[in-house]
Amino acid sequence: MQNSRFVDDTEIDSWVNDAIGELYDLLLQANDDYWLATDDFTITSGNTEPLPTDLYLVKGVDLVNGSVSTSLSTFTFRERNDVSRLSYRPIGSNLELRPAQSALGRSFRLYYVRTAPLLSDASQTLDAALEPWKEFLVVSAAIQCRAKQESDVSLLVRQRDDLLGRISSAAERDIGEPEHVTDVYAGEPWSRSLF
Repeated sequence: MQNSRFVDDTEIDSWVNDAIGELYDLLLQANDDYWLATDDFTITSGNTEPLPTDLYLVKGVDLVNGSVSTSLSTFTFRERNDVSRLSYRPIGSNLELRPAQSALGRSFRLYYVRTAPLLSDASQTLDAALEPWKEFLVVSAAIQCRAKQESDVSLLVRQRDDLLGRISSAAERDIGEPEHVTDVYAGEPWSRSLF
């Protein structure tokens, strides 16, 4: 298909970006810290803060008081009127903190996962975390090219499936310290052993 006009550069760019999105989600499933970012803010009026434009997923929110940070919990829709604890919830394009009077004048840190680093022009380089898996992007785009040409894609699909298996098994970056269950009751009086 080299030098072919059957598939243009715009289509290939679109297919590569689609593959970047798929690869991004695969890597996030293995380790959602790949593209972790923070946003510090202070509530000066009301109880909402606009979410960053590059936000993909909210990971957590801390109440920041000088050098001391306290993790906040999310509130469910059913808990929206609970004023017993400071909590947060992404609603639309804003982060809402409740109760409002507890949020006012306080500083917070939002931890979030950025959106997939898509390519917008030919001079851009691939994100460093995606670089080891660029073959996946090429094979995925090649499948689309061959499919549009109505050619056999079975060899490319097998190659892509092999790459998916390799990506899934190798995407975890810290195998020495696997994820573990968090003790949400640590420090509560009823969580201490009586023995």
